[in-house]
Amino acid sequence: MKEIPAYIDLPSPLQNCIKYVWIVFCQHYDLKPTFNTKREGLKISLSEDADLQVSRKFSSIIRNKRFKHKNVFPNQPLLLCENGKPDYLGTCFYLLNYLQEYNDPDLVTDEYGRFPFKASYQAKFENVESDLVSDYFRKIAESISAGFIKDRKTASRVFLSHDVDTITSSLLHEGKAALVQKDFPLVMQVILKHILEGPSYLNQMDRIMDIHDKQGFKSTFFWLVERGRRKSPYTNKPVPHSDYRIQKKRIIKKQYKILRRGFENGLHKSVMKKPFNEELDRIDLPVIGNRNHYLFVRLPHHFNAVEKSDILLDFSLGFGRMYGHRNSYGRPIIPFNMSKYKAYSFLEVPLQIMDTTFKFYHKLPAKKAEKSIIDFLENHRYNSLISILWHNDMFSPIKNPGWLRLYKTILDYLRQNKIRSITQKELLEEREKQLTSFRSNFL
Repeated sequence: MKEIPAYIDLPSPLQNCIKYVWIVFCQHYDLKPTFNTKREGLKISLSEDADLQVSRKFSSIIRNKRFKHKNVFPNQPLLLCENGKPDYLGTCFYLLNYLQEYNDPDLVTDEYGRFPFKASYQAKFENVESDLVSDYFRKIAESISAGFIKDRKTASRVFLSHDVDTITSSLLHEGKAALVQKDFPLVMQVILKHILEGPSYLNQMDRIMDIHDKQGFKSTFFWLVERGRRKSPYTNKPVPHSDYRIQKKRIIKKQYKILRRGFENGLHKSVMKKPFNEELDRIDLPVIGNRNHYLFVRLPHHFNAVEKSDILLDFSLGFGRMYGHRNSYGRPIIPFNMSKYKAYSFLEVPLQIMDTTFKFYHKLPAKKAEKSIIDFLENHRYNSLISILWHNDMFSPIKNPGWLRLYKTILDYLRQNKIRSITQKELLEEREKQLTSFRSNFL
């Protein structure tokens, strides 16, 4: 592994912030980060003679914790030094760590108390599909290496998952859909099948796994442990949770069958302020991955709560109302703890594509959603990890016609372009690799 020794001449805690982003840069290019204390090597500082200059504006942002993107990026999503040079390192640190969502007493939220896409710099600059961090890392590489660092085109990977919000309502959902179609034989078929075989949403999980196995993919099922309607702690608005009991024998049996077939399970954390471990304890088998229900995340509270738990992988950071990158980066990272000025210990895996974004928020039929999804995948064919969420009920051809076909189209595209699926087990190895690098440099 190649090395680029760096000397960081910055005051604390700014030094740790830049050290962190330099390590992420090195991980991006599979380099070994080394830091020289003898004022030798690549110089990173506030001065104009630095090889990589950090802006005083970024220093002020960190010192004063003023993270509103309107102040950070008034004209473009890039910090500039006082001499007009771009501050790529400071910008990437801000983007990577979702700092636009931090410590804002006037935070604009949606009806559930979530940070909304419309309040983001991505909406302002219309760049939610852009991997800005990778672009800026490329600029850094070009400026310091004279060809030493090169982007290697490797096929992207995909993390496939399903949030299990509903199971027992399949009779109501599919029966109502059949009635709307005035297909009375189908209504009778739905009722009879439910009586003889149980909820179709639970049974079709085997079909979901069959679909993946046929294409050579694996996926993860995220399970809710809270049932009924639960209030958002920030708005008191009732939020529907599961319609099933997590400790029912048929649920536990299905979870273990998922494991036997080489698929994986995870926690679908409720909107309640309960500790993660309290909900983890209600799942019968060991779980290390989480995605928050309704993608309900408030930062940095969410990161701090995950850090205190047994969760090692988090998949919660995506915009509910828009597809694309919530932190302008297409790869998993270990976020930075802005209170302790060192890296956390869990891996944050981005979420870019969710079925309900297109169906419920954009109100698109599956056929029209297909173009946006395939175009996004085409633009990220290389050097990314794309996370795709397809809820278990969206596989029902009765309730959601067209969305099963679209999902199969997506899998066809992934297979044809040699984009393989990645598992939580593999992501754990990635976490360990990143964590080792951070720990060795933040002693």
